[in-house]
Amino acid sequence: VWVWIYTPNRAQMGLRLEDRVQTRFAALINQTPDASILDWGAVDSGFYTAAGLDPQFRYFIHTNAEGPEADEARLAAIRNGEFDYIIVRDFDDWEGELPENYQVLLAHYEIVTVEYQETEGVERPYTLLRRRAA
Repeated sequence: VWVWIYTPNRAQMGLRLEDRVQTRFAALINQTPDASILDWGAVDSGFYTAAGLDPQFRYFIHTNAEGPEADEARLAAIRNGEFDYIIVRDFDDWEGELPENYQVLLAHYEIVTVEYQETEGVERPYTLLRRRAA
């Protein structure tokens, strides 16, 4: 009972599985055989589980305890096209010029869809990107 009362994710508990952004993105991701994904910009949001995939990359989620090594490794992997899909929460969260890491991302990946879902009491955008064809 206490979990229900105090969790900031109460709205998530009431969602049907098919209404979750994780389930809808998983349906798109699973159209690619043996797909690989990166959940970039947030702590694991359930996308690996929803798609039935295991993380294949050391820095498969973002935490605030990481140093520049993790960011550099992710950007190198993005430049090398190591992921079929990348999921970014709050992709539109910047002011002014597009940050360099997003410039790198958009040079190598294209936006498939953007969906919104309440997380911790805030309506947040989740962006699914797919590796650009060579």
